[in-house]
Amino acid sequence: GRLMKWFGTATDIHDIKRAQESLREADRRKNEFVATLAHELRNPLAPIRNAVELLALAQPLPPAASKATDIIDRQSRHLVHLVDDLLDMSRITRGRLRLQRESILLATVVDNAAEAVRPHVEHKHQELIVRLPPTPVGLNADPVRLTQVLVNLLDNASKYSGEGEPIMLD
Repeated sequence: GRLMKWFGTATDIHDIKRAQESLREADRRKNEFVATLAHELRNPLAPIRNAVELLALAQPLPPAASKATDIIDRQSRHLVHLVDDLLDMSRITRGRLRLQRESILLATVVDNAAEAVRPHVEHKHQELIVRLPPTPVGLNADPVRLTQVLVNLLDNASKYSGEGEPIMLD
């Protein structure tokens, strides 16, 4: 009924805990920076997009101006997409991203994604080949998020494929 021997060890984890807290704080600051950056980048994009739309209404434009307007339109849409991705990343890391699920067709999501990546695919002289099932496929999903996923996949397929190579979505 009495203690005969005792063996124990002690480990000082103070430095480890301090390092973990420092990493958490750095991660929090990074997330705040990304969120602030995304919001700040959004501010100049709205007037650029409005100016492009006004230029597009001023028809007919000289061919060089029309081509420049198309480039500005395409690239500003791409920037808007990137900024939206930054905002989404920030929301995800803070646990604030909400999915807006609804009944949609797979073909609609695929068409929207294909349209979004078309400028990049055309720029690399690639062909996007899409094959969908013969019968419509219904989904219960967030169409915006699902389209973003597909756009990212198709964009990467185009980016990492050679000039003129076909991109297949099957």
